[in-house]
Amino acid sequence: MHRLLMALGLIGVTLFGSDNRAPLVLDGRLPEYPQIAIAARISGKVLVKVSVIKGVVTDAKVVRSDSTLFAESTLKIVRSWQFEPSTNTHFETEFFYEIGNVEVPYPENPVIELRLPGYVHLIASPVRRTTNY
Repeated sequence: MHRLLMALGLIGVTLFGSDNRAPLVLDGRLPEYPQIAIAARISGKVLVKVSVIKGVVTDAKVVRSDSTLFAESTLKIVRSWQFEPSTNTHFETEFFYEIGNVEVPYPENPVIELRLPGYVHLIASPVRRTTNY
């Protein structure tokens, strides 16, 4: 199940409205680290500008991204967010995709830190490359 109840009112968001309170994310998909980026051992950041009207994400645009792989994955997640029905705001959110230092023998789920809607940090373990002779 890719949906997660995210009733977290956390700080760390730049709001463009008059309300200084971070909007409350009620629901949304879990972020995913693109498998091809893990295999290629690519890390990067994505900054997205988000517009919310009546609790629904009406627009999400990439401001800057280190890779199109990350941009598409990030937009997919941000567009799934649902806020309190009274939420009308604009803000920026940043996603950090990081490849860890310790190789693992098999693919693992990434570690995900959510500071919604301010930022999301994903750390994926690289899979040990095997050589067959």
